[in-house]
Amino acid sequence: MHYIYLAAGIAIEILGSTFLKMSDGFQKKMLGLLCLASYAIAYYLVAVSMKVLPLNIAYATWCGVGTLCTMLIGIFCFNEKFKRSGYIGLVILLGGIIALNLL
Repeated sequence: MHYIYLAAGIAIEILGSTFLKMSDGFQKKMLGLLCLASYAIAYYLVAVSMKVLPLNIAYATWCGVGTLCTMLIGIFCFNEKFKRSGYIGLVILLGGIIALNLL
């Protein structure tokens, strides 16, 4: 169950990050409010997951998966470009997340 809370927290944090980009520096008030609400819910869900999961696993997974997914959203939804080193870094990040959760 704790991984479900973590996964939900990750998904809502990704949504919040997307709202942050779309809010245009909080110029679009409704999207800015949705961003803040999403982050609050995401932090709550991750905190609940940490009742069982160790901090190092929960937080690293939350940050790493969130980073990976927001990069993909940036590429596919906002046409952002990344250098090859950025992709290499994310592959290393993904390997670290997998190692933390399996080892």
